[in-house]
Amino acid sequence: WHGGAMNKADGYVAYLADGIYASFDGYQMWLRTGSHDPDLCENQIALDSQAFMALCQYRERLSGLLDRGA
Repeated sequence: WHGGAMNKADGYVAYLADGIYASFDGYQMWLRTGSHDPDLCENQIALDSQAFMALCQYRERLSGLLDRGA
């Protein structure tokens, strides 16, 4: 991302699917289940840019495997 500097995406919350919400605090992307509110959610995980890129790479590898029928 942008090294902790705040921008207009800060605090943006999106419902993804299956009770999963995503938000951004200016440094980390947060994934929460059950509620977008940190005090009410069931589980939460913070992804910094390195972890997010690793997740994207995993998705690409998985898509490649599924496309080949593995």
